[in-house]
Amino acid sequence: MNKSPDTIRMWLIDMARPDGSRAFRAFFNYFYPDAYRVAFFYVQEQETAEELTSDVFLKLWDRRHTLTEVANIRSYLLVSVKHHCLNHRSRNSLSTLSLDDVPTLAVPDSANPEQVAVWNDMQDWLAQTVNALPPRCQTIFRLVREQQLSYREVADALNISPKTVEIQMGIALKRLSGLAQTLGEHSLLLTICLFSYFF
Repeated sequence: MNKSPDTIRMWLIDMARPDGSRAFRAFFNYFYPDAYRVAFFYVQEQETAEELTSDVFLKLWDRRHTLTEVANIRSYLLVSVKHHCLNHRSRNSLSTLSLDDVPTLAVPDSANPEQVAVWNDMQDWLAQTVNALPPRCQTIFRLVREQQLSYREVADALNISPKTVEIQMGIALKRLSGLAQTLGEHSLLLTICLFSYFF
């Protein structure tokens, strides 16, 4: 049975509360069938579709405090499932390549404690910078960079214009650029860290 927009909105509000697990269960039970169908369409394998669908719901649970900003949660969920499935397919196709075909990045050498410490510090600084973004800016940044949604998809999900998405992404990238400038000699390592963070 279809639920009213008010009921769904109440689930999102209740999910953000400390005792939000019951609301999340209702949300999960209602939207899971549609989300699973989208996943199965893209991966054509039942167990994989179930796993990928569950992954997306877990990510939503982790970000439940920001979901009330999403204007169309169904579209947001289904687009997230689609991109998660496409990323899965892309990773699987890449896994068939020979390691000799993949360019080497200067990732930290585990035998070098100093380099590992710098790498860990950079990941912490990066996470802190993203977490310190204004709430709307952070939500948009995560949707684009982590969920890999297009500006149009983010705009539709949040009921804002693509231009607003572009402006907010500019703010976020300016903050990250400022972080890179403060790190000086370690800016190359930060670039690699950013690559690992987003991809």
